[in-house]
Amino acid sequence: MKYLKIIAQSLLSSFFKRLDHKRYSISNFYGSSREITTIYEDSSSSLCSKTLLQYTSLIYSRYFEFASSYVPPSLTKGFDNDPGWNLYPHKLTGEHYALLPLLIDIFKAKNICEIGTFHGASSKSMLLNCTLSSLTTFDIQSWDSFDFSFLSDSDFRNYPFHQILSDLSDKSEFNKYSCSLLSADLIFLDAPKNYFFERDFLSLLFDLYNKSDSKLVIVLDDIRVSTMRRIWRSINHPKITLDLIGHWSG
Repeated sequence: MKYLKIIAQSLLSSFFKRLDHKRYSISNFYGSSREITTIYEDSSSSLCSKTLLQYTSLIYSRYFEFASSYVPPSLTKGFDNDPGWNLYPHKLTGEHYALLPLLIDIFKAKNICEIGTFHGASSKSMLLNCTLSSLTTFDIQSWDSFDFSFLSDSDFRNYPFHQILSDLSDKSEFNKYSCSLLSADLIFLDAPKNYFFERDFLSLLFDLYNKSDSKLVIVLDDIRVSTMRRIWRSINHPKITLDLIGHWSG
């Protein structure tokens, strides 16, 4: 029996390690997606910062009124390829598209860096609902290489908006754009969620900010998925979750 327990413990340990690096999900989309994830015990016994708790209260108290004037983005191409995606930005709970502009407003952020363009729904939501000085979105694929998108060429002409193709988990690439990242008022991290990118990027980012006097507001998406649980737990800075009005996956 003792050996069976050891074997079972070893198998479970291997399974949890695999979940740290790989996601297992059924993506039926729009209310029916399912994902295997993990729960980590919080080892900290200290209170969150008072300032952050006050911001949390303000975010929740202002959300209903702000959401009533929120303008959701719509697909600009490829609607027939996946019409379900057009519904997500309209959701006021379970998604983050209405929350992002509110955070920008509350933190009075003008210069935004987004890590992970993908179909451009978050970018477009910020462009439609915020007055920004700059929005720089990073990805390793061009926004127009996907079958469907919320972006169009006119967005890059009509707004202070541009995309940079770069892998920011690579130190040499990160260093190229460190000034842009350091001058950002808010960074939205919605990258591949493969653990390794987020681990390396955040390590470089925190090291950059620790050497400066700048303050950082960073918003992370999908912190409940298995590949992001250890990432979230590893952040030794004041942090909060906005589950009620944020993304269902954290």
